Amino acid sequence: RAGGHRPRAARRRRLCSWPRTPPFRGASRLRGPRPIKKGPAPISSIDLLRRTAETWWRDFAPITLLALMLTTGTDLILYLIGAAHSPDPTTVTLATTARALAFVLFFSAVSAATLLGGVRRLSPRTYIVGGLKLAQPGLVAALLLAAMFFLVLIGELLLGLVSQTLARALSIAAAAGILIIWLPAIPAAVAERLGPTAALRRAAGLTRGRRW
Repeated sequence: RAGGHRPRAARRRRLCSWPRTPPFRGASRLRGPRPIKKGPAPISSIDLLRRTAETWWRDFAPITLLALMLTTGTDLILYLIGAAHSPDPTTVTLATTARALAFVLFFSAVSAATLLGGVRRLSPRTYIVGGLKLAQPGLVAALLLAAMFFLVLIGELLLGLVSQTLARALSIAAAAGILIIWLPAIPAAVAERLGPTAALRRAAGLTRGRRW
C-alpha cells in the first residue's frame, strides 16, 4: 500500500513466523507451570541401619581394611607412644579424642565410598581411596553430631549432682533423639555435598514422619 504500510495479511504471516520460544528473560513463564519435583522419600533410622548392614555384608573386605587402618591403627599408635594406658587425665582425654576422630573419619569414608559405588561392588583400593577423598562433608557433619553428644554428656554430669537416675534417663533419651532425627546427616552431607547445618536440616526432613 501507499505510505509504506504492509498489508494486514503480510503482518500476520510475519507474526506467525516468530519462534515459539521468545528470546527474553522469563520466557519460560509463558509455557505454563513447571512440573513439581518430588523430593526423596522419608527414611527412618531403622531403614538406615538395615541398609548399613547390607552394605557391610556386600563390601566386607574394604570396610574391614578401613577399620584396621583408621581405628585399629589409631589404637596401635596410641599404644606405641604410651598414651593408651596413661594415668594422666590430659593424655586420656587426647587419646579418647583421637579414637573418636578416627571412628568419625571411618564412618564418613564408608558412607562416601558406598554412595560412590552405588549398587556396584568396588575394588578395595577404589573403595578406600574414593571414600577418603569424598569424606570431608560427612566428617564435618559427624563432628557436629559428636559435639551434640558431648553437650549431652556435660548435661548429664551437671544434672547428676542432683539426681543420678534422672540424669542418666534424660541423657539416654537425648542421645536416642539425636540418633533418630539426625543419623542420616552424614550420608546426606556426603551425597549432596552439604555443610554441617544444612546436613542436619536435610536429615530432619528425611526422617520427618518416621521417627517413632
